[in-house]
Amino acid sequence: MGDVEPGSAGRRATRSLFAVMASQHGVASTGQARGAGVTRAVEQRLVDQGALIRPLPGVLAVGGVRPSFPAQAMAATLRPGVLGVSHGAAARLHRLAGFEEYRVIDVIGRRGSHLRVPPPITAHYSRGPLDQHLVRVGTIAVTSIPLTLALIVQGIGRAEAFAALDDVLGRGVPADSIRLVARQWREPGRSGPGLLLRLLDRMPTRSTRSAEGCGAQLSRVRR
Repeated sequence: MGDVEPGSAGRRATRSLFAVMASQHGVASTGQARGAGVTRAVEQRLVDQGALIRPLPGVLAVGGVRPSFPAQAMAATLRPGVLGVSHGAAARLHRLAGFEEYRVIDVIGRRGSHLRVPPPITAHYSRGPLDQHLVRVGTIAVTSIPLTLALIVQGIGRAEAFAALDDVLGRGVPADSIRLVARQWREPGRSGPGLLLRLLDRMPTRSTRSAEGCGAQLSRVRR
């Protein structure tokens, strides 16, 4: 990258930016670029050379490669007001059953924050205590597994919701922690948490789940 910016300071700044991007799935905010010492002029030169692209306003990505789903999710979290990835996109990042091919980038912010994000990013809002329920999947801020379940169940079929819940319980996530979040997120007009609580009430115990096949469980839940 010696031809990007004359002098060792410019080269160091460029290397610093790419080091940041390497830890963030190949993306960084323009604020992070400035923090690394990359000026607007150098940024534009990198864009002109194809070393960088601007997938979103205020966001930079490594050029020449197709952004992965985690890279797109990471880029979305760098937008102002976005607290983290949520809903189906969070389910995919958590590798929940049934969400392997989910493509929408769902992000969440506080009610009234008016997130400005272009498709395929979808903005969601909540009055709930989001800060208490954000975790990191690598370097990406994502809603916790219990909150993700509460957010997705109203938008998917019962069998799909059961499969995701069964997957999570099979990983050892305590049912009580899921219940606690579902109750915390219940409010008029929000059906997901109530649906999740009902599913939990109908879930077999761990010993029953290990003794029975998933097909029999799905039959019981559908009744």
